[in-house]
Amino acid sequence: MKTYRTGRKVKPAIRSISVSNVKVTYNSRFEKYMGKWTWRKYYTTRFTVNVQLKKQLPGTQGLYIDGVKCKGKGTNFKVNLSYSGNHRGRKTPINVIPYSNTSRDKGLGINAKTKVIIR
Repeated sequence: MKTYRTGRKVKPAIRSISVSNVKVTYNSRFEKYMGKWTWRKYYTTRFTVNVQLKKQLPGTQGLYIDGVKCKGKGTNFKVNLSYSGNHRGRKTPINVIPYSNTSRDKGLGINAKTKVIIR
């Protein structure tokens, strides 16, 4: 019988979440829309998220920030994200989940969900 650790039992204490390097780009495609052929624009928002924790989480090896794995054992984590659509000026929820992934122990902790305005 094997036992597995399921991660931390507490939410990560987030000191601050900052968003920087926001870029909104678009490309256009010639396609059929509402029965007519027109040029349509598709927007993409790219940005960098910096998460600073109040203290280091023991037993974790990093964070999942909105589904993207960030390695590190400190209190500062940084990741580049991209969303489809123009998200500038909107409140966007960001999930922060600690993970433990060693050869013997695997598991996820409890997630902390916060909303950030992308400017």
